[in-house]
Amino acid sequence: MLSEVPDGKTIGQAADRLLRKADAYGRWPTPVDDLIAAADLVEPDHSMLSNFVLEQAPAHLRGIIRKLSGRVRAVLDRKEREIHVDPAIQNEGRRSFHKLHEVSHDMFDWQKALGFADDDATLSLSTRKLFEWQANQGAAELLFQRNGFRDLAREYTTSMAAVVELAALVGSSAHATFRRFVEVQEFAVAGVVMDISPCDRDPLAYRRHEVICSESWETQFGGTSAWPKVLRGQPYTFVTSAESARTAGCAVHLNFVLPNLRNEAVSLNAEVYCNQYRFFVLIWVPRREHLRRRRIIVPTSAA
Repeated sequence: MLSEVPDGKTIGQAADRLLRKADAYGRWPTPVDDLIAAADLVEPDHSMLSNFVLEQAPAHLRGIIRKLSGRVRAVLDRKEREIHVDPAIQNEGRRSFHKLHEVSHDMFDWQKALGFADDDATLSLSTRKLFEWQANQGAAELLFQRNGFRDLAREYTTSMAAVVELAALVGSSAHATFRRFVEVQEFAVAGVVMDISPCDRDPLAYRRHEVICSESWETQFGGTSAWPKVLRGQPYTFVTSAESARTAGCAVHLNFVLPNLRNEAVSLNAEVYCNQYRFFVLIWVPRREHLRRRRIIVPTSAA
């Protein structure tokens, strides 16, 4: 959440200024190219991260990039006013986030380095390295148009189908949308991202990458520190549905019980979804959701 990030208020204000300058509010998918232009940056036709152009990179960036050889995903060249994204990244949602991450580096006056070369670690949503954390949050504020996405998300019932549809609407990756969808909920909702393969089979267990919680969830069940790094079938019975979700090609719905902070057993709804790279587990306290949009994910085998 933006409130957890150092300089969170300043980041939100900077994002708001750029969104207004680009006239981006209310335009879905978010007009990433217009935001880049409004920041007085350009994305050249040929990325310096392509094999041919890399050797011709400016001297002040070449050394930085070579230190991360083979791992660089995006680069900001503040001196030349250019953004470069690895051409091997084909997912448009990921590319958009990477571009806006670099825009955010430039947007923050206190990040004065001439160049930033970002790899998978610095672009991870869960990174806590200060400048990268701030740039990730800036990218999210831009891509999801601050409270604009919150208002959209609250029109939908709580489901992975809503996450998938909203990702397409916004122009974001499913992973980034999943995180934001959970954060903006006014009710008790949590999200868990797990490895694609189990780390143990007897008993079955999965390593989790991150946990996201709404404010209401934290009030009732505690924050992310309450979750172990390895999730086993007790009490996290949803792990036993992971393989079914992978083969089904759609979200698998289930119920499980988790104690709240008062040690009361609470019956919860959960959906497990696999995008072939990660498992996503959406968890929420059951409630009435009248007049909200209901969506389903069509199994890939039926497409």
